[in-house]
Amino acid sequence: MSRVCTRLKILIWDFQGNALEWLDENVDGGRISVAGHLTGIDDMLRDTMSVDWDYLFCFIPSGQEELRRKFDGIFAQLGIAREQVVYAGELEEWVARNDLGFYLLKGDMRKRMEVWNEKRNKEYVACTLEGISYIASSSDRVILDSMAMYGENWAREEMQAFYRLAQRYYPADGAGGRFFIDIGANIGTTCIYFKKKIDTGVDILAFEPEEKNYRLLRANLLLNGLEGSAVAENYGLSQESGQKTIYINPQNPGGNSVVFASGQESEEIQMVSLDGYLSERGISADAIKYLWIDTEGFEPIVLKGAKNTLKSGNIPVLVEFNPYLWNDAGYYDMLMDTLSGIYREFVFIEEALAGEEKLRPIEEIWQYRDAPRLFQQDIFLVK
Repeated sequence: MSRVCTRLKILIWDFQGNALEWLDENVDGGRISVAGHLTGIDDMLRDTMSVDWDYLFCFIPSGQEELRRKFDGIFAQLGIAREQVVYAGELEEWVARNDLGFYLLKGDMRKRMEVWNEKRNKEYVACTLEGISYIASSSDRVILDSMAMYGENWAREEMQAFYRLAQRYYPADGAGGRFFIDIGANIGTTCIYFKKKIDTGVDILAFEPEEKNYRLLRANLLLNGLEGSAVAENYGLSQESGQKTIYINPQNPGGNSVVFASGQESEEIQMVSLDGYLSERGISADAIKYLWIDTEGFEPIVLKGAKNTLKSGNIPVLVEFNPYLWNDAGYYDMLMDTLSGIYREFVFIEEALAGEEKLRPIEEIWQYRDAPRLFQQDIFLVK
C-alpha cells in the first residue's frame, strides 16, 4: 500500500459468517468503516461495484485453495484488482501486506504477523523468555510462534502439573534419582525448562532422532549453559534397535512422526530401546527421577522397550495420549499389555490443570480406543 488513509472503507465478503466477530477481535475499529457486508453470490455480483470501498475483505475457510481460486476467478470477472482483495483470515496475506497489516491489525493476528516478519528470509530464529533462549527453525509455525507470541515456554503449565503430581504420587521415590529423561525432545523446550525452572538438581538425558531437531537441541543446551549436565542422543526410542523412517512436518517440527506421514519429507533414523540403552551404560532405574514421553503416536512401542525399567523403578512418567493413532497403528493391545502389568491408575494432566484431578483405573484407557483423531492429551501414570 503506497499511502495509508486515516479511515479505510472495507467491503466484507462473509462466506463463513464470522467476519464481524473476526474484525472485532483483530482489527482496530477506529481505522476502518464497513462500506458493505455481503453474504451471498447474488450480493457479490449485484453490489460489489455499486459501493465505494478501498479493500474487499474476503472470509473463506483457511487452507481451501480450490475455493480461493474460485473466488479469485469471480473477482477477476468483476474487474476487481487482486491487490484490493484481502483474504483476511490468512496470515500470509498480512505478511505480504506489511503496511496495511501494521496499520489495521491488533491482538493475536498482529502478534502473529510480527513473528512471521521476524522469520522472513531466515533459516533460523531465536527467542528468549523467562531467561531461557532457544534457537528454532524459522519454518516452525507452532512451538516457536506460540512462545514468541505469548512469552511463555511451550508446555510450561503441563510441566508444572507433572512436577506436582510427581511429588504427590511418588514422594519418597526418585529422591536419589539423577536424570530427567526426555523422549522426543525436539529442540529442548521441555528438558531445558524443567532443568532451569522446576528441578535444578536433575541432569538431562534427551533423545531426539531427527537430525535438524537434534542439532538445535544440542545448540540450545549449549546456549543455556547446560553442556555439563546434559546428554543429547540422536536416537529414536523403540522396543528394539534398528532403523525406521521418520516423516517430517516442516511447519511443526514437534509433529515429526514414525507413525504417520505429516509431510513429503522423511529421513532414516536409528532406534534403540530404553532398557537396552540404560543397560549398556550401567544406568539403573533408580537413577531416573522423571520420564517424559512425547513421540507422536509411537508411545506404546517406546513403553514396551522401557518395560523392565518401568517395572523395577518408581518413576513419575508423563505420556502423550494419542488413542486414535495407537488404535490406527494396531498398538492398543501392546500398550495395555505393558501398562496393565505395571500401573494401577492414571491422571489426565488437563484435569489436573483445571483443578479436577481424578485417579482413573488404568483399564479405562480402553474406553478411548475409538476416540477421534483430534483427541490428544497428556496422562500421568500411577503405580
